[in-house]
Amino acid sequence: MAEKLVIYKKGEDTPSFTGDATSAAITGLAPNTAVAAGDYQGAFSDGTKTSDKVDVPAFMVKDAALKAPTVTLTVGDAKLDYTIKLGAANGGSAATALKLSYSTDGSKWTDVAIADPAKLTGTVDGLTNDTEYQVKVVATNAAGDSPASAIVKATPVAAAEG
Repeated sequence: MAEKLVIYKKGEDTPSFTGDATSAAITGLAPNTAVAAGDYQGAFSDGTKTSDKVDVPAFMVKDAALKAPTVTLTVGDAKLDYTIKLGAANGGSAATALKLSYSTDGSKWTDVAIADPAKLTGTVDGLTNDTEYQVKVVATNAAGDSPASAIVKATPVAAAEG
């Protein structure tokens, strides 16, 4: 039988995780968790015999990317007002940046960096009335970019004369 790597939680005799001959993944840990040296131990097993356990070195569980945000739009005269709702953090770190992108054809996008990721409302000015715009948002944290929000469409309209 082929040898495989087995991982034990410290002090336990039954393996918690099993891999192949060269690696095993420890799963179920919260993002950004520091794991001390020796909290897990590794050994090789062929199914009948198991080697001596060796402490797994200390490590930090990587951050988790945010889930996709959502965006809602309110039309105005040559503008779109937006409200962003951030996606779940999945136990990861908070948003460090937001990028709103808009397009009239779905292929050429104009990016609008939002300087303060805590500012979830704003306005995109200088748009053309009676032209439909597609808008999407991406949030970034220490793990990287979230998936893009669903595309929302809206058409700015001239203010009614009155």
